[in-house]
Amino acid sequence: MASSSAPAKDMKLMRIGREIFQTEDLLSATCRRDSYCIRCGVAFCSHCCHFHHEHIGILQWYDPLLRVDLDADGRPVLPTRTTDGHVLPGFVAARMAAQDYTSRLPRDRFCVPCGASFRADLCSHHDVLTDVTTGEPLPDAVLRIEEHGGQHGVRCTGSEWWMDLMGVVLGDLVLTGVDEEGRYYELLPVLT
Repeated sequence: MASSSAPAKDMKLMRIGREIFQTEDLLSATCRRDSYCIRCGVAFCSHCCHFHHEHIGILQWYDPLLRVDLDADGRPVLPTRTTDGHVLPGFVAARMAAQDYTSRLPRDRFCVPCGASFRADLCSHHDVLTDVTTGEPLPDAVLRIEEHGGQHGVRCTGSEWWMDLMGVVLGDLVLTGVDEEGRYYELLPVLT
């Protein structure tokens, strides 16, 4: 019985992987810090990090998330109140104003459990993912994506836990090398 459910689960994961890689704007889209979290004191990209800043425990007092849009000239329009009408304290407004909201940053990572691409230096939350069944850290859950010869590829060692599942959406090896820390890697193109 267990053996028949494993292939079905694998097929489901492969379908999800293929769908994600084909519909997600892997690197053609960019990220921008378009929100600010009062509780964390940081600007963040709502595409990459929105769910990492949902602070359920404090929502009974105030909503800590603020949207920061750009005006017609590309300058940030900073809110002066929370979404529920509270005036922002001066130190919050000053810290919010010191953030960069205008830079467009290419996405360079893909989180397998979240199913989303993101900019690594904008969101570190994906680095601490755990297996929901065991509670153990989930190694190699974040894929490093880079461009080579005009094509986007996943940088890996070839022995990651997801290779059998996600390999169906990756093409033949286009590059091998040794990284800055002396570790072997492969670059597999994303098939879209």
